[in-house]
Amino acid sequence: MPALIVAGFFGIWQLAAVLIDSPVLPTFTAVALNLFTAEGLPQHLFSSMLRMIAGLSLAAATGLPLGIIAGMNLRGVNLINIPTYIFHPIPKTLFIPLIVLATGIGEFSKILLIFLSLVFQIILNVRDAVSNIPDQYYISLKTLGGRRLNILRYVTIPAALPGLFSTLRISMGIAAAVLFFAEYFGTEWGMGFYIMDAKTRINFTDLYSGILALSLMMLAFFRLLNWSEAQMCRWKHPSKVCFPACR
Repeated sequence: MPALIVAGFFGIWQLAAVLIDSPVLPTFTAVALNLFTAEGLPQHLFSSMLRMIAGLSLAAATGLPLGIIAGMNLRGVNLINIPTYIFHPIPKTLFIPLIVLATGIGEFSKILLIFLSLVFQIILNVRDAVSNIPDQYYISLKTLGGRRLNILRYVTIPAALPGLFSTLRISMGIAAAVLFFAEYFGTEWGMGFYIMDAKTRINFTDLYSGILALSLMMLAFFRLLNWSEAQMCRWKHPSKVCFPACR
């Protein structure tokens, strides 16, 4: 069924382009062919992909432990909560000129923007997931002789992981938008630059190819997150195969 929906969408696109017969809407076949023949497109896509991977990894590695600490209401938790409440509602695109001025237009500034667009939401969702763990889980493990590290490994972290993956999926679009603007203003490589450069050149085939390539990249990230969650959260996906460490 998903394949039929996708095929139907591209078929409607092809038919509409033929009927309209305007350079503003190139045919799907022309755009798809251009994905493989456009000069520099693989390099632009690869640059964006590396930045997204780095930003996602850094945000997850930072947000997960901070969210767990906040959810367990440990001492000094306000050092996490207060900055999160302050910076989370602010549109992250507002930070682009400040970060570029402070750190330059190199890779660090773009990765930092992706990190900022994700980390506060991760902290909040993981905190809520941990704070909602029933007390019976802790009591049961303590009764069996479980220590703090056992509780962290077998109760707290497993409860926090679904919140982490949900946040990454929900915030992926925001991260892509932030990366798009960052690449347009501060680099010569990346899908943001490629798409806006195609717009400036009034090359609609390149423009649509860039949009399609970016969409496929984000689809790959979504599938990777779904697969990772199935592997690491086997209680949510009992039919999936888990890593040996989960067993």
